[in-house]
Order: sequence, then structure tokens, then C-alpha cells
Amino acid sequence: MNDKKLMKKDAVSNQHQESTPKKGGAQIRNLRNFGITLGISFVILGIVAIFAARFVANTVCEVFTGDGAKDLSEVLTPVETTDPSGEKQDDRFSKELSGSSFTWLMVITDKRPSVYDNYFPDKNEIKNINEEDAFGLLGKNYRYVGTAGIVLVHANVNLREYTVMAIPPITRVETGSGDYSLSEIYSYFGMDFLKSKIEGLTGMTVDQYTVLNCTDLVSLANVIGGIDCKIPVDIYSNGPLYVSKPPEKSDTEEDEAASEDAPVYKAELEKTEVAKLSAKLEAALLYSDYTDGVGDEMTILQSFAQGVLKNLSKTSESGLLSYYEGLKNKFRESSLDQSVVKDAAEVIQAYSWLEVQTLVYPGRFVPAKGSQGAYYNPDVEGAVQYFYKYR
Repeated sequence: MNDKKLMKKDAVSNQHQESTPKKGGAQIRNLRNFGITLGISFVILGIVAIFAARFVANTVCEVFTGDGAKDLSEVLTPVETTDPSGEKQDDRFSKELSGSSFTWLMVITDKRPSVYDNYFPDKNEIKNINEEDAFGLLGKNYRYVGTAGIVLVHANVNLREYTVMAIPPITRVETGSGDYSLSEIYSYFGMDFLKSKIEGLTGMTVDQYTVLNCTDLVSLANVIGGIDCKIPVDIYSNGPLYVSKPPEKSDTEEDEAASEDAPVYKAELEKTEVAKLSAKLEAALLYSDYTDGVGDEMTILQSFAQGVLKNLSKTSESGLLSYYEGLKNKFRESSLDQSVVKDAAEVIQAYSWLEVQTLVYPGRFVPAKGSQGAYYNPDVEGAVQYFYKYR
């Protein structure tokens, strides 16, 4: 019995000894496979590193030896940037600038009493009308004074920027009594209401405003000098209107037109990049052709406002005060006085070196259709968002 137990014990011992070498062999094989995999990985990474190093080396060498080789000083020196006025960006902020930011609303009217004699009388004229004439005021077909140009100028001292925004007079806005263009707003409701509408359209507070009749543009040029304007299209007069060049006609059409009371077109201004205007300012700013949008009209208006600012920036504070004295009786309406001019003098002079941004009030032009005239649909959200950085 004991012999059988001993034999079983020996058998179990032998089986255990035989199984132990098998487990150790599996571990050795796993280690060998891991080592092979690790070695292959190192080889692949080494090859990739060699190619990457060669690529970087070739690229660096190309800077100094290739077709686009540059001096080391050129590579290490940052490129200097300038703003549209030609001044270095850093110089705008390193220069000292006294004065406060301001927003100036410039309005040009279309009033021409030598051409039209049926304007509705203003408040001063109404006072002098006798009772008999006053009774017939409502029955007459009067013409109202509208706007030929509206420009919002914002000077920002902190950001060292000027913004010149041209606003189409045919921009349609809502009122409590219906929809009107900005020109009609001025005609029917006056300057205060127009000012509040411009503030609502931009989110900016208008600090100062000036209103000048188009017939007094010559006086403006006589005081501050000829004004540079961009004329993007040939301008012709057609009686009292300033329009684009008429379409070419055939010989037959010309003969037929000659026998009728056909309009006579007269060349007023030729298309040019820059023209220094004085007597022809009226033709430029009264030009109107809404068959293809408001682009040409706004280009002229923007360049006019820039030309005015350019001329004003060239003189001293005493010169600006002299300009004001020469023009104050020409303004149809104005909020300016000597103290305002003195306070703004240095900022106006800085126009020559501050960054200047020009734009047209954002919106969509809607062409004329049937009895509905062309108008401009404003994008108020876009305009308010643009001016947000200035508030």
C-alpha cells in the first residue's frame, strides 16, 4: 500500500518537472518577439528622422543659397507696415495728440433758387407773408429742399483713426407716419429729425453738424481752396439735371430728335482719378443716375469729404478759425462755433497722419419698378456693428 503511494507521488513529481520547462520557454519566446518589434520600430523612426533632418537642412540652406536668398539681417529684421496715410503704425501711437474724438455730420442740400423758384418758404420767410398770401400756401405746388449728399465723419483719438462714411440720400427709413428717404426726412421734418435718424442708423452720437446748399460749394472752395474729387464717370448736364452720358443714337433717331423738343446734353466733367474742383463741385455732387446703383454717387461724395478734410488739415488753428469766419454765414444750418473749432483743431490737423477708413453705409440697392422709385435698404445691424469699436 505504501509502495503504491510512493509511486503516485513520484509520478506527480515527474509531471510537475516536465511542465516547468515548457512555461519558461514560452516566456523566452515572448521576450524575443518583443525585442524584434522594438528593434524594427527604432529602425523605422531612425529613417524618418534622417529624412526630416535633411528636409529642414535643405530648407534653411535654400534661404541663404537658393533663388530667394536673403541677407541674415533681412531675415531677422521684421517688416515695417504703414497705414494708408503713409505713417508707420507705431508712429501713429507714439505721437502726442491732444483733443477729443468727435462725430461730424456733413449735409449738402439740392437747393438751387436760380433754377427753381417754387421752394416752400422757410420759417423766416413765413413770418413775412401777409394774411392773403398765407391763405393760399396749402394750395400751391411747392418744391421742398432735399439732400444731395450725407457724410458721417468720425475722428477717434484713442484708436488714431478717421472714418468717412457716405450715406445714400435715398436710404429708406421708418417713421411714425410711414417710410421716407433720408432726403425726404430733411425736407419734411428738418435737421434735428435727420440727425436723430442718422444716430439711430449708426449707433453714434452726432456731436456737430453742418448743412450747406449746393450753390454755396463754390464759396467753400474759395475759402479752403479747390477740393480734390474722384470722378468715376463722365458727367453731363441735361437742363437742370446732372446725369450720365446719353446713349448713342442712329442717324435716323438724331434727325427725329432734332425736330422735337429733345433734351440737350452738355459735357460737364470727364472721368478722372483726381480733379481739383471749385465751380464744378455742384455738378459733381448733384450727379444722379440710379439705373445701376449708388456706387458712382458715393465715390464722388466720399472723395469730396476726404478732400475737405485734407484741405482743413493743412492749416493752423488760427487758419481754421479764419475758415469758420468766412463760412459761418454760408451754412444753411450749423452747430459750429469758435470754441468747437478750437477744441477740434489739433484732431483735424492730425487727419494727414491718422489712418483713414472710407466706406458706404451697408445696405442693398433696390432699383426702380413701376411707380416705385429706386431706394436704398439699410443694413442697420451691420452699420451699428462696425461703429461698435468706437463707442
